[in-house]
Amino acid sequence: MQEKNKDNNSAWNMLTLKTYLGKLRKFFKIWLIATIIIAVLNVGINLGLNLFNGTVQTTVNFSFDGIESGIDPNGNKFDVNDIKSKEIVQESIDELGLGLNAEDIINYISIDGIVPEDVIERITHYNSILSSGSSNNTIDTYRNIQDTSYYPTQYKISLECHEVGLGQKDSAALLNKITEKYYTEFYNKYGYNESLGAAVKSIDYKDYDYVDAIEVFNASLGSLKNYINELASSDQTRFRAENGYTFADISASIDTIRNEDLDWISSYIFLNNVTKDKKTLIENYKFRIEELEREKTIAEETIDSVTESIEVYEKNAILIFNNATEGVNAEIYESSDTYDSLISKKLSAQSSYSSCEEKIKLYESRIKSLESGNSDQSDIEAVELQLDNVSAKIDTLLETASETSKEYYEENYLNNAYTVLEPASSSVISIVVSSVKDSMRNIMVFELFLTALYFTVSAIDGFRKTPEGSGAESKKSKKK
Repeated sequence: MQEKNKDNNSAWNMLTLKTYLGKLRKFFKIWLIATIIIAVLNVGINLGLNLFNGTVQTTVNFSFDGIESGIDPNGNKFDVNDIKSKEIVQESIDELGLGLNAEDIINYISIDGIVPEDVIERITHYNSILSSGSSNNTIDTYRNIQDTSYYPTQYKISLECHEVGLGQKDSAALLNKITEKYYTEFYNKYGYNESLGAAVKSIDYKDYDYVDAIEVFNASLGSLKNYINELASSDQTRFRAENGYTFADISASIDTIRNEDLDWISSYIFLNNVTKDKKTLIENYKFRIEELEREKTIAEETIDSVTESIEVYEKNAILIFNNATEGVNAEIYESSDTYDSLISKKLSAQSSYSSCEEKIKLYESRIKSLESGNSDQSDIEAVELQLDNVSAKIDTLLETASETSKEYYEENYLNNAYTVLEPASSSVISIVVSSVKDSMRNIMVFELFLTALYFTVSAIDGFRKTPEGSGAESKKSKKK
């Protein structure tokens, strides 16, 4: 019985480094073959799926302030699905002449954020903490949630071409055209304000009388100047475009047109009473005077009412008793928000009243001038020629502002804000490369498991004692 127990206790050897290395060599070929098989199977499966499913894909990257928090360049929530908007997809289809409907394509375009491994581990770790209920502090929990919030900056865009009835070549071309179209859309939306230029051009000065055309030009140029000045204030590099212009140059050009050209035309119009329709213009001035009289009356009533309120208003007083000065009381008035508001309201009403008076006098003067004189055809031709020249200058200025602003956004302010890292391709090599990339994560997981199994099995086999009469021991016995 004792001998039997002794045999059982001696069924395992002490594991030495030499023995362990020998066991590793013993199982190395098996581990290597299994490793290769796993890698080939994973790549093969993904390659088969890509070939038979006919999926093409591209990778895009966003890089601008706020993207890491899910915010677009304008400070609003960023929506990457704008890439596959109906307008962009339909325009891409039409340009390629594919004869499809965007609504039939959009559902088979998927956009997936690429999340780094370390972020996945961090989120997984937080989820395990949350599920275990170990977080007792609300603030700590909130911080953990913030730590696990992640907004991708890179996205993989895939198109299932077999679902939309396209070959891989046409599918790749369509996907590349969509990402190309989005580039233009991105910089139109977050770059130069195209709508501002369109608004300026959409107003035809010829629809107005000459004096009103001056006001239209002035208002449009004022809006453009404000926009250019905003860009100049955000520019820290003294940007100069390829056309040679800076924002300061454009702003100065706007001032020149307003202060030189428009002022000269305005003076000429008033001095020579130039108008398309004198009677209509006089009636228009009279109507404006009536409107201004009403505004003036309202402002006057506001002034009287506020003045009365100020006079009866008594600010709270604070009495400070000074014992060291024979009981002399010092009275200090406490600042009052209500009192300050009344003063501000009175000043605003007075400003409005003065402005109305000034404009009324101006229109009355113009009416008298128009009624006392007439312009001849040469004056009309001179004004129209100058207005045409100003309109041409503004068109050139808008083109320059557009070129400069777009270049500034694309090469400076939003430089590389949107880039296509890997265009879609239908070649066999690209499909193989894509399949290998898609397989890497699974391969790594399986290989780590297989390697751990390899080391474990080698160690167990090193501990195990070979039974007498078998294997190496039987060979040793025969030699003896």
